[in-house]
Amino acid sequence: MVVPAANVLSSSDLKAIAARAALDDLEASLRRLTLPQRIRAREDLHMVSSLMPQMRDQVRGLELLCASIDQGQATAYRVRKGETQARERALRWLLETVVGGQNRVIDAPRPTPELQHGLLHLSEYIRHDVEATLKLLRAPQASAVRRQVPVAQRLLREVRLATTESQNLLERAADDFSGADLRNFDLTSIDLSWVRWDESTRWPTGWAARIRRMSVQQSPGLWVVMPANVDSSVGHLMDV
Repeated sequence: MVVPAANVLSSSDLKAIAARAALDDLEASLRRLTLPQRIRAREDLHMVSSLMPQMRDQVRGLELLCASIDQGQATAYRVRKGETQARERALRWLLETVVGGQNRVIDAPRPTPELQHGLLHLSEYIRHDVEATLKLLRAPQASAVRRQVPVAQRLLREVRLATTESQNLLERAADDFSGADLRNFDLTSIDLSWVRWDESTRWPTGWAARIRRMSVQQSPGLWVVMPANVDSSVGHLMDV
């Protein structure tokens, strides 16, 4: 792939490249996780993945605010300051939580260094674009804000798309065990709900038949383990 020289790249091109770099880094970090790390980090991966829709909701709210300002609605301009401040606080908290910062309140394992590296790059990218957007929306005059709305909308669109793809990457790392060799793992204390597996997945002795009964076929050759009843112990997954 030939990348054009920087002086001929548009701002949209540069933002797309920055987003792709952050996502590629996250994907590479997830690929570096060993199988034991992936199994142990499933709860953490799911937790971070669950924050992406919340982040996307905040970004979408800013997009709608930009659209209303672009249409010249006076009411939207009057509430702009308060709404942007509220969304900024929410996004900052979410970003700190994603990388396991001081504001993290969910009791989950701290991410492995590999995962934390990828999440940090992604969070820095999102923070940069969100802060650039908020700076545009803080202009003192409504007319000045309207002139910057197209730029803000492009920034927010890239962030929204990045959160969607990063959510997919995290969920795949947490749940896709197609072809994995789990024969040497003690799975008795592992919640396998939503794990995806195929015919080449290898289970510990006594698990294969029960896992198949606990699963539904998602597509030809691919199954998903359904959650067990809350009053059931994991032991009923094993043949005796």
